[in-house]
Amino acid sequence: MRSLLISCLLAILCFFFSVPSASAVEENQSNDMPELMKLSLEDLMNLEVSLASRTGKKLSDVPAAIYVITQEDIRRSGALTIMDLLRMVPGFQVAQLDSTLWAISSRGFNDRFSNKLLIQIDGRSVYTTIFSGVHWDRHDLMLEDIDRIEVIRGPGASLWGANAVNGVINIVTKSAKDTQGGLVSAGHGTEENDFEAFRYGGKIGKNASYRVYGKHFDREEIDRSSPDWTGWYGYRSGFRVDWDLSKKDLVTIQGDVFENKVEKYNESHVSNPGVNILGRWTHVFSSTSETVFQTYYDRTGEISKSGAYSMTREIVETFDIDFQHRFRLFEYQEIVWGLGARFIKDELTQHDSYSFNPVSDDSYRYSGFVQDEITIVRDMLKVILGVKLEYNDYTAYETQPNARIVWTPNSKNTIWAAVSRAVRTPSRAERTIKLYHGTSAIIYGTPNFDSETLIAYEVGYRVQPTKKIIFDIAAFCNVYDNLLTLEQGSLIFENGNPYMSIYPMNKMHGEAYGVEMAADWRPLKWWQLKASYAYLQMQLHKDTDSTDTSFEAAERKSPRNTFSLRSIMDIAKDVEFDTGLYYVDNLSTIGIRNYTYYNARIGWKPEKNLDMSLIMLNLFNDHKEFYQTPLFEAAPKEIRDKIYLKVTWQF
Repeated sequence: MRSLLISCLLAILCFFFSVPSASAVEENQSNDMPELMKLSLEDLMNLEVSLASRTGKKLSDVPAAIYVITQEDIRRSGALTIMDLLRMVPGFQVAQLDSTLWAISSRGFNDRFSNKLLIQIDGRSVYTTIFSGVHWDRHDLMLEDIDRIEVIRGPGASLWGANAVNGVINIVTKSAKDTQGGLVSAGHGTEENDFEAFRYGGKIGKNASYRVYGKHFDREEIDRSSPDWTGWYGYRSGFRVDWDLSKKDLVTIQGDVFENKVEKYNESHVSNPGVNILGRWTHVFSSTSETVFQTYYDRTGEISKSGAYSMTREIVETFDIDFQHRFRLFEYQEIVWGLGARFIKDELTQHDSYSFNPVSDDSYRYSGFVQDEITIVRDMLKVILGVKLEYNDYTAYETQPNARIVWTPNSKNTIWAAVSRAVRTPSRAERTIKLYHGTSAIIYGTPNFDSETLIAYEVGYRVQPTKKIIFDIAAFCNVYDNLLTLEQGSLIFENGNPYMSIYPMNKMHGEAYGVEMAADWRPLKWWQLKASYAYLQMQLHKDTDSTDTSFEAAERKSPRNTFSLRSIMDIAKDVEFDTGLYYVDNLSTIGIRNYTYYNARIGWKPEKNLDMSLIMLNLFNDHKEFYQTPLFEAAPKEIRDKIYLKVTWQF
């Protein structure tokens, strides 16, 4: 706690000593002010988001614990990855394991594969069903192309389906109409050896817009003193076309191709190639009725090479079709319904430490949902009822209902409450893997492993008491059942060596509860402060016949307290100064004590279309170990300070 107080004091001193006199700022203010400072807090509250309802709704009216990372948040954060951007979300734990691996979760259960957090990019799911989680290193988007990142803390399963248990993220990229002309971005620094990106957008006839892009990065290992260091570099390119077929029809086609490569300490290399393409057709019948048809194909892989030896570890192909229809049934009732189908084909050859049986598998998922938004009192009181029914090859039918109520007594206050059910379906690994855990145990997948379930109770309050401040608070109580445990079986012998057999089972239940707060304050036209705090308490209980010994560790794999304070300043019309202070509580069960770190960015715009930034990350952190996952990784790595220079030019 002492380190937190000292760090807070240092941050506040930095904030105030960097503040110029009011007269100096007013003298330098002009129409060239950044967009953030032109946008009022009322405008921010009126941002249109779709994650909570599948249709556009004002942020202020959303009956969920939602947080939006805007374009300007992205630019002024100094972040180079989506993972770093998520640090600003209240209640999220974002921990880096090495140069390529991350552990990111919402409301507990953090791990390398956080299996209760669903991630989408423009509606395309990037949640892997092999290990249940996200390969974050495979989604290194061009940040300048992101319009916003919508984040819901809590379940979203009644709309988005299985695995949207503790949170849902949708990364929304910009329309090609909004990325006309050219953009070049490049930089260099410690760990960030070099990174470059290029984008160009133009017109195809009168009714279509396009953009193409390419990017490259080369990042060092965060801790080369470690005996198992890794380096990371990669290439990515893609396109997007938005075509207005008519006043009522919009067609979007977009795709990406990438290859990331990991250089390991033992001179081996791991390559992660991937390709995806998505098409979407939106037809508007009227202001109260529209249909959206979307389909995509996604292929990702992992190829491990060591000298002349080459081995494919993972190839996963996904084909998805989704349809939804929004219409107004009566004057006070709006319905959204839809159908979906997903086909997943994988080929998983044997690895040194694990294998799958069967090697290749096909799986199918079918779903349907309906959500009814009923207005009880116009512009004041609404009830939202919804349910999603899914079929999968492992657990057959899963039902995920949701009920929400939202009361907006005026434009400045929103009070909401919700109760929801969500499930996390079994992964391919939990059903079919054979994993050598050290030299004494083997984990076998079992067809008896069932879905984990959640019943979530939430309440929230969002208020704008003055034109200069927004405050948002959400509280939750999550009740879990059928949670994963690793149960001991019999002693077996393989090649003359004894191993304890271990099987994944559903022999744990528990509760998690907490509160998340966020405040956005603009004391002056040229200064904005953003603060967040989250408290999490978990209580897990194993069944009386369970032999699992790791359940207590799961309670503290996510921090009990997290805090952040960000300052965004325009100290002159062409100079920006942005800082951030972050505190993460200790993770005692995995040996990580509490830590505090400080980020800073100095931006200079010598010309309207030229942006230069000096960025410093992870400063004043006296404890460099962020996380570890003993089941998959070695000892925790040290996360070093990072300093780099970035230049962006638009033409």
